[in-house]
Amino acid sequence: REMTPGDPLYATYAFALGDDVRRLDADNAAFAAQLMRRHDGWPAPTALPEQAQAQLWLLVQHADQRPDLQHAALLAMQQRHAGGPMPTRYGFLYDRVMLKLDGRQRYGTQVTCIEGRRAPQPLEDAGQVDALRAELKMPPLREYLARFPDCATAP
Repeated sequence: REMTPGDPLYATYAFALGDDVRRLDADNAAFAAQLMRRHDGWPAPTALPEQAQAQLWLLVQHADQRPDLQHAALLAMQQRHAGGPMPTRYGFLYDRVMLKLDGRQRYGTQVTCIEGRRAPQPLEDAGQVDALRAELKMPPLREYLARFPDCATAP
């Protein structure tokens, strides 16, 4: 039988799935925080292989229920990479954190749909966004936005 959002069974399933996802997210955030404590901040590239660095970043980037962890990770990344080139992942985390703190992002990594078209959420400086993205080896904003599915199929 096909279920629709109005079906009580659908609502029960959605609630249970949401609860499982929240528990998993909390466990992932706790693991990421523990790993950062063990490395006294963001792990050095020599301390964790690239794949583990990428996985840690994904856990932090999507730990929206733990903005304190996201902010601490951002500061730890800034400290780890001080004076050197910042990784692309830094730009994504910066934008995620700053949208919560200031309502604006720097690199245009967080997008939405406006009038049926992909657009960045509010920017600090729209005139400088491509130059700022280039510093982190990110493609121009126009190219980045073109990678997203059409708003009508995936809002």
